[in-house]
Amino acid sequence: MIVFSSPEAGECHLGRIFIDPLHQNHGYGQESFRFLFQTYPAVRKWTLDTPSWALRNHYFYEKLGFIRTGKITGEVNGEVIIEYERVK
Repeated sequence: MIVFSSPEAGECHLGRIFIDPLHQNHGYGQESFRFLFQTYPAVRKWTLDTPSWALRNHYFYEKLGFIRTGKITGEVNGEVIIEYERVK
């Protein structure tokens, strides 16, 4: 996990999280987020982003309480990135 924190602002951005496909669907992703939320209890707002084609990611983040807030389209390759946030 890569977390960019701004404790004074009460915000963190999850830059990347990766669970090896051999270990997906075993609760490790949910446990990772429980760890994050417990490690940063003062954080009121979490943000992250994921590619538009990663539909399982969208379902997972929304299940954890994240809401879609926008999208970014890459100028060079046209890839669409979906932005999410979760506010306490």
